[in-house]
Amino acid sequence: MTSPAGCELYVYYRVPAAQAAAAAQEVLSVQQGLVRQWPALEARLLRKADDPAGPVTWMEVYRHPLGLDADLLARLGAVLADVPSGRTGPRHEEHFVPHR
Repeated sequence: MTSPAGCELYVYYRVPAAQAAAAAQEVLSVQQGLVRQWPALEARLLRKADDPAGPVTWMEVYRHPLGLDADLLARLGAVLADVPSGRTGPRHEEHFVPHR
């Protein structure tokens, strides 16, 4: 897969409310490891603001000042494929570039 300049990665999925704290710890730990491996990488974990009491929707955001190239996207995908272990359903990946 080719990656346009400035590409950012957005990944969303659902987590059962009862497992949210453990899942957050797992994701944040993996993100910290990724940032140690690629110091310029920025990683965030967001929670959808208006989710009901049931499963919550989370969004992971990954960006790099030079953009994410195809190699880095593949490496991130390999590390993140099974994170968090307690999610319901698949991880959905989207790639976005700045509007010019």
